[in-house]
Amino acid sequence: MGDTSESSDAQSPEAKEGPKALSSRLENILASIGEGFFSLDNDLVITYFNKAAENLLGRKVKDVVGRHLTNEAFPEIKGSLFEQKFLDALRTGRRMHFETYFGMAPYQNWYDMRVSPNDEGISVLFQVTTERHLAIDALKAGQARFRELFDNMGSGVAIYEASTDGQSFFFRDINRAGETILGKTKDDIIGQNVEDVFPSVEQMGVLGLLRRVWRTGRAESLPVAIYQDDQTPNLWLENYIFKIGSGEVIAIFKDFTAEKRAMEEICSLARFPAENPNPVMRVTNDGVLTYANEGAGVLLDCWGKAVGESVPEHLWQQWRPVIESGQAAEVEVSCGKRAFSLNVAPIAEAGYANIYGRDITDLLRAAKEHERVQEQLRQSQKMESIGRLAGGIAHDLNNLLTPIMGYSQLALVSLPKEHPLYADMDQIHQAGQRAQSLTQQLLAFGRKQLLEVSVLNLSDEVRQFEPMLRRVTREDIEIELHLAEPLGSVRADPGQVHQVLMNLAMNAQDAMPGGGLLTIETADVAFDESHARTHPDIPPGPYVMLAVSDTGVGMDDRTQEKIFEPFYTTKPSGKGTGLGLATVYGIVLQHKGGIWVYSEPGRGATFKVYLPRVEASADARPALQAGPVEHKGETILVVEDEGIVRDLTCEVLQRHGYEVLEAGTSEQAVEITDKFDGEIHLLVTDVVMPKLNGRELYDRLHKDRPGLAVLYVSGYTDNVIAHHGILDDETDFIEKPFSIRGLTDKVRSVLDAATDV
Repeated sequence: MGDTSESSDAQSPEAKEGPKALSSRLENILASIGEGFFSLDNDLVITYFNKAAENLLGRKVKDVVGRHLTNEAFPEIKGSLFEQKFLDALRTGRRMHFETYFGMAPYQNWYDMRVSPNDEGISVLFQVTTERHLAIDALKAGQARFRELFDNMGSGVAIYEASTDGQSFFFRDINRAGETILGKTKDDIIGQNVEDVFPSVEQMGVLGLLRRVWRTGRAESLPVAIYQDDQTPNLWLENYIFKIGSGEVIAIFKDFTAEKRAMEEICSLARFPAENPNPVMRVTNDGVLTYANEGAGVLLDCWGKAVGESVPEHLWQQWRPVIESGQAAEVEVSCGKRAFSLNVAPIAEAGYANIYGRDITDLLRAAKEHERVQEQLRQSQKMESIGRLAGGIAHDLNNLLTPIMGYSQLALVSLPKEHPLYADMDQIHQAGQRAQSLTQQLLAFGRKQLLEVSVLNLSDEVRQFEPMLRRVTREDIEIELHLAEPLGSVRADPGQVHQVLMNLAMNAQDAMPGGGLLTIETADVAFDESHARTHPDIPPGPYVMLAVSDTGVGMDDRTQEKIFEPFYTTKPSGKGTGLGLATVYGIVLQHKGGIWVYSEPGRGATFKVYLPRVEASADARPALQAGPVEHKGETILVVEDEGIVRDLTCEVLQRHGYEVLEAGTSEQAVEITDKFDGEIHLLVTDVVMPKLNGRELYDRLHKDRPGLAVLYVSGYTDNVIAHHGILDDETDFIEKPFSIRGLTDKVRSVLDAATDV
């Protein structure tokens, strides 16, 4: 029953009687009436308690008069609606009339209460209305149907009565589902303040919603929220709250705890693929990607696809037969320079396939490197076989050419020039000379020549040969020499060294039909075991390098694979024999050296000849001594698009104590630098790269990191790069291939120089 207030300013007739007579009359009336009556002073101490109150409440006058209402006489109603209403009447001075149910033993009854404030406190006239309620319930048979519906609802329903100020709410009723959800019986909570029963109701947000709905009259919802306190386990509840005409507030709430716990379990299971560092994806039977974990991000970025989109057509053509077969299968996909093995596992009954991936880049790289080394070995063995064959043929040809040359020369001496056969004999003799030159080249390739070796300084040999070289090259060819001083010695045949210079120079000239720069360089180098892993044809040790570079048309990888084979040429028919570089190859190998070519189409070529370095007084080669290089914990960013070179560089620097960041492209280098919070002391970068070259990358990074030093690395020699306008003379540079000691010494030198600035 709702809360009502009564007030009257009219003076009753009884008030006109004398005080003593009135008091006696009132006491007799109150003692004889059937309704309960008691009075309280302003401190809630009971000052009067009539006979009917004794009968209705089961307490004697002597046990309650003079005692505090809730602390002593009736502690059961402390915090209840009764106490709240009594306090409201004392505070406001307004009469109160309310009816409520009190469920605590022994007072389980409906009570109709009339509260009248006065100067000394309040007077309370009450009666038990339980029977009337029962009668009303019996008369309202239709309510039974409602009650059955109320108690059989799947959602919990609680009915609250508000205090007069709308700040406190007391349970009036709750259905069976509500009892089950909240873990409280109706007897436990009816008449109780919701905050007393559920202390955390305000933190959950329900109390604030009750107050707002009571104040505004507008229904509101509270999405699923958690309730927890010391007595109640975690409950996830959704609330819908509205106010009815009686002033009561009704809350309909649904328990989502089981769903939440199931969802947490599902999420836990779902995190398994999400937490997997390897790619995990799901694709429908018609090719739509429905799931991808973080590990698959690199693949999606590579494909330019997102969840909800169809996989690329070329992949779908690869996956579709596997999915349709219903049998799991492994497929390989490439993503830039990375490779992945994907296990496509169809789930036919579900209409999708799960895809589990792993990065096999390193495995393929190792296999590729193994194959490359094996190919180098096969190529070396093939060249060795061809060389033996060529040497044998040249030897036999020389045996045949000896009588041809001898007899033709005798005939020319014997015959007068006007003789009809003289011209024929002269042609035979000239052809023999050309054949002799050809056999000499075959012998050189086959390493069958007799060498007259001596201890040489290659810088001196280049200087001596320079005038001859300038006479035989075209005027549009510019020649530059960059010769190291001092330079180690080699044991070689001077004539063969000149032959190597001539053949390489002529090859460079042919590669520059429109003119260009021909650069010849010498330098001391040293190769260690790490270099031998990638260049098995050049054993570890000290060498002297002779490099011949051009700015011509360059070569692709396929051409480089065959460049040293005899009779292989890229020139038009009749323009070359194809033995020039084959001859160089044979001479170098006969001197127990090695030759290496670095070239890219449109970027010229560099041929590097390595001859073993010797002491001038002895033939023995000294062992390479590599001493420790002091590091200071610096951070180095290595940028190299050739994976095997990048891996080697990073491994060497890490083993020498440096912190290393690595990138395969200039774009990756910029991204890594932007995200790295620490100081980067040195950039070690390849010179020739797509998009940003080494200098452009350094200029980009140096803007944000002015203390960054740089060391450039390239297969081209430093002077050639300078001529191309990529580097200048003051720039630090190291050539490929390099040794561990050469790299670490150079890195230390650049870092120390940067520190001294």
